[in-house]
Amino acid sequence: MVENAILKIAGFEPVSQSVAVHLPVCKSLSNRALILHFLHNKPIDSLQLSTANDTALMRNILESFYKSKEIDVADAGTVARFIMALCAVADTKTRTIYGSARMHERPMKALSDSLTMLGAKVEFLAQPGFLPLKITGTDKPATACEIDPTESSQFVSAILLLAPLLPLPFTIFLTDKITSKPYAEMTMGALKQYGYLVEEGKNQLRITKYKNENSHPKQLEEADWSAAIYFLFINALIETKYHTEAKQQSLFSSGISPTETQLKQVTQKLSGFKIYLPGLYEFSLQGDRQIDELLSKLGLQLRHDENGFYCTQGKASETEITLNFADNPDLAQPFACYMAAAKIRGTLRGLHTLAHKETNRMAALQNELKKVGAKVETTSESLSLMGFEAVDNSAENQIFETYNDHRMAMSLFLLQIAHPHISMRHPQVVVKSFPQFWEAVKSLGFKLQYD
Repeated sequence: MVENAILKIAGFEPVSQSVAVHLPVCKSLSNRALILHFLHNKPIDSLQLSTANDTALMRNILESFYKSKEIDVADAGTVARFIMALCAVADTKTRTIYGSARMHERPMKALSDSLTMLGAKVEFLAQPGFLPLKITGTDKPATACEIDPTESSQFVSAILLLAPLLPLPFTIFLTDKITSKPYAEMTMGALKQYGYLVEEGKNQLRITKYKNENSHPKQLEEADWSAAIYFLFINALIETKYHTEAKQQSLFSSGISPTETQLKQVTQKLSGFKIYLPGLYEFSLQGDRQIDELLSKLGLQLRHDENGFYCTQGKASETEITLNFADNPDLAQPFACYMAAAKIRGTLRGLHTLAHKETNRMAALQNELKKVGAKVETTSESLSLMGFEAVDNSAENQIFETYNDHRMAMSLFLLQIAHPHISMRHPQVVVKSFPQFWEAVKSLGFKLQYD
């Protein structure tokens, strides 16, 4: 795919009544496993890793870490924070950390303050509290530190992952509740795979070593629940849109009206159409596994059998839908776009971190949802879909913008299913977390056109 491609849906014809989509390994798990493998001097090649750009970046940085004086973290927030913490205690060298222009706008001060308490020295080279910075490590880290976890759970995870280098027991004092806590809990689960125990007390976390053996961390090689949500929603939209529009000529790339035999074959495939997602665990370390209640409010049911997880349509549990994403902010974009595609009114709350992600996701969502007639109202922590105006589906030259944000691109595809006349600019940004996303989409029967 060319770098500046513009993508459009040229048609859809189901391949079969059920299709298995093989999701990538979860990059959040992979990035934690990479740090812990590195600190235990275990061979990275023994891990089954995510194919995401973020994971490749983390691996490359670690492979040359002790030789590096300058580290480019590009646009990867997780990598930036985990590597910054590693620099604080791995040795006493001074390293410069920098990234993309957007990465230089993402907050780092709370983590910097904690690393300073450990004994590291941090010097901000431009704007205080943001990259680029210089950090000098310590070989005698303190036995405790304090951290403000309200801006990002990654600050807490970055400290937790230092367990192999810290004097144990080690205590993290929390000044407030952890934002997106399931991601910190994922880190605690990853540590347990390597023989460490994190005990939660009142406003604190205490790290201890509870066994010496380090078994291969199979649970850290699970498929990505954050990627699964897109295909659960695609399944639902295929059922609601294409099953009722099977006679439309646009289903067929030839542009010729289907024969009765063709129509029968297509409608049979669409009746009960299922996208199966193998490689996911019922009892997962990933916080985004806990989506059952969120889906049920939209009238969708998450189910699984021997072939994997899949989604079925039911009845919405509420008429006035309110969804809270304080624990799962990465799910907000696909939920908002699915609701707009399906014309479901409601309010998404707990979005206070979205402005500090790969892009200002709150502003991006507001801009793009308006292109499909959604009446959007926002606050600093919520987005409400108040209604939907009619849109001209024959209008030319409408384009969704992806903002160099992988989750915007995958979420906007849900809107494209409902509004296939709208193109998408820079669809290749999905490489950050799911390089095979568009191939997986085509395997379902979608015909994609690139200009």
